[in-house]
Amino acid sequence: MLDQKAIETIVLRMVYQAREQFFNFEELVIIGVEGEGYFLAEMLKSKLDEMKAFHTSLFLLKLKKHEQKRPEIGFEPKLPNLDGKPVLLVDDVLNSGRTLSYCLSPLVDFEIPSIKIAVLVERTYRKFPVSSSITGISLSTTYEENVIAVLNGPENELGVFLM
Repeated sequence: MLDQKAIETIVLRMVYQAREQFFNFEELVIIGVEGEGYFLAEMLKSKLDEMKAFHTSLFLLKLKKHEQKRPEIGFEPKLPNLDGKPVLLVDDVLNSGRTLSYCLSPLVDFEIPSIKIAVLVERTYRKFPVSSSITGISLSTTYEENVIAVLNGPENELGVFLM
């Protein structure tokens, strides 16, 4: 569905969207959801750093995405005090909204002036009331279809696939 060149083009557009949405901040905390979401967060951070748009910091949000009960969430490195700092929460694919709902819960303990969600692929159905502020592509699929993002690996194997 998307090859590496298409992903690079989409990521660059997402970077410009992040610059626009956080234009009044000098600092940006980027939190990538474990797996391909973290690799997307690394790509976004790299491009933002090249543009010298913000002072950025990157954190890994660890959780077991496919647990039916509320998963335990951890961060690497440990999150500092985020009071007064904007946050960009990044994942690869927004499916039902469950994962990102869980990811937002530890962030509400801080007085964050702005939290935005960035995803490479946003599917058009939800079980949870979550949507992205920065979207690579929106995709209408059936409930049975799976969207798989591969953002870490050999260059000729990177892509987004519909299964």
